[in-house]
Amino acid sequence: MRQQHAKRQWFAQQTGFRARANAAKTNLFESLPLFFAAVIIDHLANAPQATVDFLALGFVFARIAYLGCYVANWPTTRSIVWSIGLLCVVALFFQI
Repeated sequence: MRQQHAKRQWFAQQTGFRARANAAKTNLFESLPLFFAAVIIDHLANAPQATVDFLALGFVFARIAYLGCYVANWPTTRSIVWSIGLLCVVALFFQI
């Protein structure tokens, strides 16, 4: 089977930074529903927009940094950055 038609198989064979980048991407997809829910609930509840914007941007920047830490193979820093992103989402839920 050609590579372009078997992407999951190709990713499963990867090692090093390629495997870590794929894992980071998968982790991002897993965290997005909670983030989306928090932002939508805040919007519907008329939470202070400046605070929502600040926390949402904090989550986005934390996720970008998380990707960099994951690809660079910095597990401790990655965990800290992941925690910051999670705290931003939790704080978004407390705006309502």
